[in-house]
Amino acid sequence: MGPDDMELSADRKTLWVTFRFARDVGVIDLNSRKLIDTIAPGRSPHELYFADRAPVYAPNPD
Repeated sequence: MGPDDMELSADRKTLWVTFRFARDVGVIDLNSRKLIDTIAPGRSPHELYFADRAPVYAPNPD
């Protein structure tokens, strides 16, 4: 029952993770690396998308 999908907040302070089969979304504080909150959105939460999110940097295609 591990993490399914993840999204990084725009301030890069929290990582939001879906625990699909546990039916929760977890919020992890990246400084402490601890789960600070869980949210029960309903049945099988899958995929996260923040309109205001941290930028994605692709590796250099050397």
